[in-house]
Amino acid sequence: MTPRLRHPRAGQHGFMLVGVIMFALILSILGLSLFSLSSFESQFFFKSYDRTQSLQSAIGGIQQARYVLASTADLSRVGQNLPSNQVIWARAKQGADYDSGDSTGNLSGGGGPIWIRALAEVNGERQLVEARFNYSPGNEIYKRLMTLTGDLSVAVTDSGGTNRINQTVLEGEIWKLGGSPGPWPTGCLPEVRPAGSIPTPDVEGSWWSSRYGSATFVLATPGALPNDRVWNLNLSSGLTYYKTEDGLSPEWSLYRTNAGRAEIRVTGTAVWLLKDGLRIEPCARIVGSGPGVATLIIVTRPLPGRTGDEANVGTLFYGGIETSNCNLILVSSGTVKLEHDLSNQDGDLGVTSDYLSIFAQNCRVMGTWAIGSYANLRYTHAVGDARDDAGELIDDLIEQGALPNGSSSGPTRLDLVAGSWRQLQPPLN
Repeated sequence: MTPRLRHPRAGQHGFMLVGVIMFALILSILGLSLFSLSSFESQFFFKSYDRTQSLQSAIGGIQQARYVLASTADLSRVGQNLPSNQVIWARAKQGADYDSGDSTGNLSGGGGPIWIRALAEVNGERQLVEARFNYSPGNEIYKRLMTLTGDLSVAVTDSGGTNRINQTVLEGEIWKLGGSPGPWPTGCLPEVRPAGSIPTPDVEGSWWSSRYGSATFVLATPGALPNDRVWNLNLSSGLTYYKTEDGLSPEWSLYRTNAGRAEIRVTGTAVWLLKDGLRIEPCARIVGSGPGVATLIIVTRPLPGRTGDEANVGTLFYGGIETSNCNLILVSSGTVKLEHDLSNQDGDLGVTSDYLSIFAQNCRVMGTWAIGSYANLRYTHAVGDARDDAGELIDDLIEQGALPNGSSSGPTRLDLVAGSWRQLQPPLN
């Protein structure tokens, strides 16, 4: 039997079409809503990203300011060379709090904590961050050419009017507390450091007293020619302490006139202690012998009561110093005086030292004569020398206790105070 087709009742025509249209309309509304919501979420995401980026830039501004302060100790330079154009400004103050702190001049070891703020902006999103640091003045005393608690003087001419400064070359950083403006040799620009930022050489206290008594006694021996003298500081390839009292002058522990050549032969690391100072008139040739490069540390104290040009002088090389295969460190609680006198120069040579470090009260330098083929007086301690790297020569000598004030010879530190990071309400403009 064939089934009969049912016909829709009256009023039911088009019902399915209306249902489909309504369903499509609902889907369209939902789609538009989701599109609008995604646009809002996109805007929210980018604003959140900008805020985060602005915060990170502000933190970067504080870290840059911290680096500048550690390098220069100058509060006024914090806002220079900011890390990106997103950092609007960075400021540092030293004092009990940020509002009353001082934002000018140099850092002071007793001036209180350091407050640093940095403001950054990214696409209109601003972040202001503050952090507090404790300041520890640094003194990498031996990692530069000179570190002086007093001043440096460089002779322009000698007593006869001959120019000397043009033949004087000092290559490396020079820190001093004295304010002498020079004149200085070409390329030499000493940096005047804040008062109290350089310690006094410890050659009167515990470092000296714990080493001098047990040091090995050494005197000069004849050299190649009858009037030549040689000091052999070569007992060991390791660290050895030496002392000299030659009795040739009541005012000096070591006294050598200009009668012949003077040569100091060094093996390993030699620390030479001279309680009443050293005075050598001819050019002093300092020669290292293997294995490796030798190191000579000369530590002197000036004899009280000397007068005239040698008053308060602890180390006096009238003919300059010439080093070969030997690092040289001069330490004195008095003045280190390095000169180059024609009558004291044995041969047609200048005087050079390619790794020299001086830690003393004062230093006086006079270059070579500007005649004939005489070369320059050239003393060097190159910035960035590998011997100054962490764990290398200087750090190793400090660890062995071979250098006075070694425990206080370290980099400037700004240590973050735990919990001091905070975000502040940024200014509107």
